[in-house]
Amino acid sequence: MKEFVIPTLVLSMICLVCTGALAATYQVANPIIIENAQRKADETRQMVLSAGAEFAPVEGFVAEGNVVDAYAAGNGAGYVITTKAGGYGGDIQVMVGFTNDGVIDQVKVLSQTETSGLGSRVADEKYVLPGAGTTYCGQFAGKDASYVAGAEMIVGSTVSSKAVNDSVALAFEVFNQVKGA
Repeated sequence: MKEFVIPTLVLSMICLVCTGALAATYQVANPIIIENAQRKADETRQMVLSAGAEFAPVEGFVAEGNVVDAYAAGNGAGYVITTKAGGYGGDIQVMVGFTNDGVIDQVKVLSQTETSGLGSRVADEKYVLPGAGTTYCGQFAGKDASYVAGAEMIVGSTVSSKAVNDSVALAFEVFNQVKGA
């Protein structure tokens, strides 16, 4: 009996101590992780809406389906909307910055799991579209909703290109909703 009870108690105490240490670490680290994620998200919002500052979530707007979030610039410069669409390797998450008149400031792919060297070029800031002189996401800068349907596709990665185009088109739909909210 003694050979069974003592090891069980020792292992139980080790588990309790480890669980307590892990919980304490989480309590200390989690606010820092959340703050860093918020700061990074705000930096990215600033990147896609260069005139924007102090972003706040759009009130009265409920993100549905492939809409991740919508933020308004506190200084009235415009909106930043994040959407996603299914690519070849999974969802492609895209952040779009809009000026108040419905023109795209910048587009940035936040996450993607597309095939390296093909579909991943939609997010590659070094890959320049042949004949366009700009990156894939760069082609949207300064454009309005009418451009999305005719946007250039990357040869060999039309599924990934279409996913980004669909995300940008959805962002325009959301922009039209939140602009009036």
